[in-house]
Amino acid sequence: MKAWLFLLSLLLVSTAGLSHAAEDGPLYFATPEASVDQITALLKAKDWKQLARHYDLSGSKLTHAEIAREDYFQPKTPGGGMPDFAEKKPFPIGFKFIEVEKTPDAAVVQVNVGIEIDQGGGPKQRARSSFRLRQSAAGWQLLP
Repeated sequence: MKAWLFLLSLLLVSTAGLSHAAEDGPLYFATPEASVDQITALLKAKDWKQLARHYDLSGSKLTHAEIAREDYFQPKTPGGGMPDFAEKKPFPIGFKFIEVEKTPDAAVVQVNVGIEIDQGGGPKQRARSSFRLRQSAAGWQLLP
């Protein structure tokens, strides 16, 4: 009976370890277009840890722990003013998918996003931003 309990507890401990590892492993987007909606949802939820897991940091000096913070994705400006659109990573909330552009690296694409604001009485204001994704066998990941 003691051997049975020991084996059961060993199995539970090893399974818990696998579950924890899966929770910290990399995450992927199915397509560049789908990534925009998923990123927007993570930004709205302020789920920095999950968003950081969507980054491919190979070849970078950054770590997932370093970027899994609000100040990486939504930096504050001195004096509490509005941050510049270009400072928000990977793009500001409200931006929508526009197109995908190829890059010299066949595994990397540039995703262009943008927003149109109609304040009435004049031309619409437009803003654009872009971010890069790398494709692997598992799917697409953000590049810093």
